Amino acid sequence: MTQQSFGAALGALIKQKRTVQGMTQLQLSEDAYQTPGKVRRISELESGTVANPHPKTIDPLIVALNISDEELAQCARASDHQPDKDLDDAYRNARNLIDALLYQFEHDNPDASFSEVDDFLKAKARHWRELRGRIVTLEGTETELIKLKDSANAALQGGDFKAADQFLEQAEALRQTEHTLSEISKLAAIRITRGDIKLLSGDREGALGTYIGAAEFYRAFDIDETVMTLDVIANRIYETGRRSLESDFQVASSLLAKATEIRVEQGQQQSAAQFKYKAALILRNQALKESRDRASELVDRAISLNREAETVLTQGEDQFFATTTQINLANCLMDKGKLLGGEAGQAYFVEAIAVFETLLAREGFEREFPELACHASNNLGTAHLAKSKPSDPDELSAALAAFKRAISLSAKANEPDIWAAAQVNSGNVLASLSDLTEPANEKAFLRLQAIAAYCAALEIYPLSFFPHQYGKTQYGLATVLQAHAMALQNELTELYLMRAIGSYGEALKVFTQLSDPLMWARIQTNLGAIYATHAEIDGTSSVQEDRKTAITYFENAATVFDAEGYGDQVKVCRQAIESIMGKLTD
Repeated sequence: MTQQSFGAALGALIKQKRTVQGMTQLQLSEDAYQTPGKVRRISELESGTVANPHPKTIDPLIVALNISDEELAQCARASDHQPDKDLDDAYRNARNLIDALLYQFEHDNPDASFSEVDDFLKAKARHWRELRGRIVTLEGTETELIKLKDSANAALQGGDFKAADQFLEQAEALRQTEHTLSEISKLAAIRITRGDIKLLSGDREGALGTYIGAAEFYRAFDIDETVMTLDVIANRIYETGRRSLESDFQVASSLLAKATEIRVEQGQQQSAAQFKYKAALILRNQALKESRDRASELVDRAISLNREAETVLTQGEDQFFATTTQINLANCLMDKGKLLGGEAGQAYFVEAIAVFETLLAREGFEREFPELACHASNNLGTAHLAKSKPSDPDELSAALAAFKRAISLSAKANEPDIWAAAQVNSGNVLASLSDLTEPANEKAFLRLQAIAAYCAALEIYPLSFFPHQYGKTQYGLATVLQAHAMALQNELTELYLMRAIGSYGEALKVFTQLSDPLMWARIQTNLGAIYATHAEIDGTSSVQEDRKTAITYFENAATVFDAEGYGDQVKVCRQAIESIMGKLTD
């Protein structure tokens, strides 16, 4: 039996972790690397085509997915993993050098595969080992300095002033190399730690200034190192904040603004635009944690940054990055439309739809960027839903077409999470369209299609891995099963009612009275209606028991609705209870 490679074992672990956390490859790329451009590498890892990646080259993925050292060790034990000794040694003893080389390589070769990255780093590690060996043979830097000074003295004594100057110039350069960058790195590390302390204490302004100061240490020697330091700190703050109730996203976005400023000064407009995209992504995430007014302001800034980035990136060679920026812009426009609501939000939905439609109509888009195409199509459907009114069949039909296209595209791109989301969205739209359709047979077929869509999504959304998606899907399925049962009025009615009870029961595993009281109360109301209906079916042997059960469910719902201040819902429940109680008396 052929033993799997370390890369295959690690790729399977990455895919498992990503799936459990409900992330797409695109989301993981953005979360781990602050760029959409690493989707290809994630795909390479998950497909097992990277045989022997060094764990340090994928640190961002390890951090983003919370992969433990023990899990990495298990991958190594389950494979024929033979770590590259040179690269291991280089990472232990020259981490800053390797990181800097990797940063420059990534900057110059954004589309490089993991294999190409590994080959590059291994070659550099070998070069570093050879160089270190040569230095060791000189008995250390201090010894070399002594030799250079002795040579300079000898040249001076011989009257060779030019040679003496050359030896001293070499000694000066050696001393500068030894001390200057080393001391700067030490100073920067201390300054960054001071910034961390300020951030922890809540002094965001002080932390920002301290972080920028740390990056500025490098400016006179290596401006790219200054930019990289700003980017790395911003990414670390973003990752921490994304997983916390409170965040320091504004510090991260300000650091990226500084990096943008430097790139603009250098005339590197493409790089500056990429930093603007990253800042917009952070601002959009920050808006989710803020009050409505503050969120609206942040989304406005994100829209502005996306527009600026789009203008530049669409003129460059990195069309993947440009396309992702356009998708992010459209998503921000949808966020703004939802925040405004009513007629004020319509213009934003219309523009978002136009952005998605333009992307999807672009020649070669689906072939070149299949993972982005399925996102764009699913989001287009969401935009149509956000724009539509409940009784607008044209917008609902447009949304359904977009979701069906997303299902097809995500199947081709092997994106199961987008496929499942589009199935759920299709189910929601089909259920709404059935309410607007007149012929009974057409209404019934639309409901059956909705049921099939929800059931398909549940194959991707197991309770243990995707509890929220599982609960929402089961709830949507139950409501359509219930509506279908009520409309049939034949021998299949009881079957669909029982299926609806089962799906509501599954939804209650997620939406408890404590975790989501309003959803719990709605489900209680629907279960009460089902049991009341079942009691009316001819030949039912549990009429009285069904009616008592229905009353219990309506009482449960009324208690919660009353506590939450939903008087109209309390009235509906009380009226249902009175009606059923009258029948119990009979």
